Amino acid sequence: MKLKISLNIFDILINLICVMTFASSYFDIIYRQGTGGAIWLYLFNYSIYIIAFLSAIFIWIYLYKERRIYSIVIIMLLVFIYEVTISWVFGILEFREIIRDNLAWILVFCCFYCYAFTGRILGNQLFVQIINMGTAIFCILIIPNVHMHMIGIDARGNIIGPLYYSFGFLGLVLLYSGRNVKIFFSIVMSLMILLSEKRTGFAIIIIGLLLYGLVQINMEGTLKYRIKKYIRLVVIVLLAAYSGYWFIITYDINIIERLRLLLLDGDTGSGRLIIWRMIINYVRKSSLKHKILGYGFHAVPKLIRPLGREIFAHNCFLEILFDFGFLGLAFVITTLIWCSIKTLKMFWYQHKMTPIMAYVLVVVFLLSMFGYFFEEPRFIMPVMILCGMCIGTWKENELRYGGKK
Repeated sequence: MKLKISLNIFDILINLICVMTFASSYFDIIYRQGTGGAIWLYLFNYSIYIIAFLSAIFIWIYLYKERRIYSIVIIMLLVFIYEVTISWVFGILEFREIIRDNLAWILVFCCFYCYAFTGRILGNQLFVQIINMGTAIFCILIIPNVHMHMIGIDARGNIIGPLYYSFGFLGLVLLYSGRNVKIFFSIVMSLMILLSEKRTGFAIIIIGLLLYGLVQINMEGTLKYRIKKYIRLVVIVLLAAYSGYWFIITYDINIIERLRLLLLDGDTGSGRLIIWRMIINYVRKSSLKHKILGYGFHAVPKLIRPLGREIFAHNCFLEILFDFGFLGLAFVITTLIWCSIKTLKMFWYQHKMTPIMAYVLVVVFLLSMFGYFFEEPRFIMPVMILCGMCIGTWKENELRYGGKK
């Protein structure tokens, strides 16, 4: 099939943002491999700035042409202003850092939310090709990182970290690619996560893909047809479980033992419990002002320095509590509840975005509970593309058809 390249300004900007999102992940992967020095970190940082710049241009042109602005865009930008203000008042504001690690993903979400209202995504063939090609390149580039982790070079998990991009990239594939492409990348990325021995990642892949499949089946055909699909899904899950167990035993992968330690002994493998206790104690001793407003963006690595290093809390809710107080935490929890309610409403109306939105919620909740999400410019970017497209498409359909498309 001949590829049609759109010259529409919205399609061009969206495609460029998508390309730069993949490119930023490549720069991050290569930098963590230790080849080429700081040049790759420099390219990563400036790729995020470019994404923020392109997203801002898109939003400005969209607002100028359409003569309308959405409440969710205003709210997101007000949140950023609040974060800048708190960080400045308490003396820890680093402007370039907060643009890279916070404003960029906010603008990306707003950009794709607005793009969903144009109704152009289905006609943007190049966007789908970028997703497929970009994900394939990502899978190839991440192989040395997985190998270095397996042979023991990566004691702290830094080298294997970029593997968490795969959740967002896989979500884009599930949303827009064909059936065979979806199956291929689901298998490839599941194997990579398994080899990495990342427990949070392992849980995301299992729960996320299973929930995606269940919701997808529920939206198809008659009851008899769905029962057949459910039986097929059960068979696939059993085969996958057997294959995974064989793979774990054959290649001596430690994922099951690490899960056992987490569930039975409370060992989190990266000092999470120690970090969480440190933050909770710090908050308890804080003044009422700091309890309500927090200390500012990235205050945990700057002020607490858990385990003597500039690292995050490994829990977004505690991170946000310390950075922006109970006010910020209440906003994030309210937002997640709102997204969950929207997803249930999508499910009720059998909306086409429901399966991928269910998958996204698994990614967001598990990464927020046991890893990095809102404070990270890396892994959050492709997930924000998904969130913007899903919520924007639902809202556009809700306004036009009452949510029944």
